[in-house]
Amino acid sequence: MRLTLLFSIVLFTFFSCQNDNSEKGWKEIEVYDKLSKNPVFVKMKQMPEIIDLYYKNDFLLTRSAKVTYLRSRDKDFLEEYVDTVFNANVIIPHRDSLMVRISFSDGWAGNGVLLHIKRNQFNTNVFEFSDTQVVDELGNVIEPKLTTKIYNQKLILDKHAYEVGDSIYGKINFYLMQTTDLKETKDTFYYKGAGYFRAIIKKNYY
Repeated sequence: MRLTLLFSIVLFTFFSCQNDNSEKGWKEIEVYDKLSKNPVFVKMKQMPEIIDLYYKNDFLLTRSAKVTYLRSRDKDFLEEYVDTVFNANVIIPHRDSLMVRISFSDGWAGNGVLLHIKRNQFNTNVFEFSDTQVVDELGNVIEPKLTTKIYNQKLILDKHAYEVGDSIYGKINFYLMQTTDLKETKDTFYYKGAGYFRAIIKKNYY
């Protein structure tokens, strides 16, 4: 229950913080109808899926995401954290929207990338969550304020439109900065990522 609440908060923050960078936050999607033929997807179909303990996964599935994710406190990434353990899930929250979640959770904490797609445009954000909470003197949970600045983002999909049950193939590339403001303490990280994902589109994550 706590993780469900935390992820809901992450989704709320994802939608609410777009005004911090409204001019550069959205970019047009590129479409390449032969994307699914890329040799990367052939290799992914021969690799076992990354099993996410937070979401339901089919143990017979093959790899859904091959993405490299970098995080650093400096914009030149001289010291960085690198992650490649992710799976991909895609839902249709509204008729003209898609939500792509490339992430991993061990049941207590997780991180990843969220792509919000609306018509022919998209927006990239990153998220991290855990079951550790910060509370005030009265025991109320304090939620961090996130500010995201996108320097570069690119998304290529294999089709212009999708429905529940469709297969989706995508290629992403992004570079952004995110500042967390929590209890008058600000913490800034830079993020880079690139790679491929594929999924069967669902109505919801569960």
